[in-house]
Amino acid sequence: MHYGGIGAQSPVTPVRELHVQESHAVINVTPVVRADPRGGFLVADVREAQIRRYDKDGRLLWHVGKRGHGPLEFEMPQVALRLPNGNIFVADTDDKIAILDSVGTRLVRSFLVPIQRIENAAVLNDTLVICSGRVARPTESTFLHIVNLARDSVTANFFRPFDGYPYPDIAATAGSVVLAVRGNEIAAAALPKDTIYFFGMDGNLLRRFRLPSQHFRTPKPIDVADFNNPRKRSEWLASFETITGLYWIGDSTIVVRIRTIHKTTLHWDLLGFKPTGERLFEWLDAPKLIGADGTSGKLVFQSPRSVTPNVWLIARLSPSSR
Repeated sequence: MHYGGIGAQSPVTPVRELHVQESHAVINVTPVVRADPRGGFLVADVREAQIRRYDKDGRLLWHVGKRGHGPLEFEMPQVALRLPNGNIFVADTDDKIAILDSVGTRLVRSFLVPIQRIENAAVLNDTLVICSGRVARPTESTFLHIVNLARDSVTANFFRPFDGYPYPDIAATAGSVVLAVRGNEIAAAALPKDTIYFFGMDGNLLRRFRLPSQHFRTPKPIDVADFNNPRKRSEWLASFETITGLYWIGDSTIVVRIRTIHKTTLHWDLLGFKPTGERLFEWLDAPKLIGADGTSGKLVFQSPRSVTPNVWLIARLSPSSR
């Protein structure tokens, strides 16, 4: 079976194509998709500064948000998550957390956190959410932060991935962290490093290992003059890969989305491995993965048969890839 380049040799099995509803007020530009435990999908659109909910068939149930600093306004919302109490947690890029009611029509409250650039988030339990982002210069910063929603504040910080890193300029340019949570473990990866880290809920490091990839390249330093030269900078950016997404599928599979640049064009690879480090698959030039449901095992791609991000491909990992 072939589906826009997804054939029998790929690690996923297509389930269906989903045309998500748009309107004069809703256009998908850079959707970050998370499964909604109540069914369907929650979307944070970074460039549109908008939060949306779709049902399982792609029908738009509601949307809220516009660019700004007022109530129900965002700069670059990075993720929208359903909390155990039904409310919706939104992490905006510049130190703002917003809590929406269960149907997204009312702002319950918002508060600021001392995180300079929030990048990712995951729910830990009824009152705790973990966010990634820097709080200082990358070589000095912790990158994982526990937000206590009972106190509306950050109550723990850990993970210094660039402590002792020999290339501070690279850390300053590309340093960020993606994360995923399963059970009592937190998995994290720091761009542009090639290591996966696992932490307990207390922030203690449990284990780490190098990314089990045959193709992943880490960056080398670039002179300031070359960085300011568009051609040299493009060549440098095409000389390494970066992990831009981390997804825990079920209990036994982790999938990372890897960004690579061929000349000046973005491409995406997927790497699957066990939490112990055993490689399961490496899929080069894959469709762009925009979300996943770790419970059901469904992956959400931008459809390779569409040039616009409002057509999604729902797929599952093939049995041989888990």
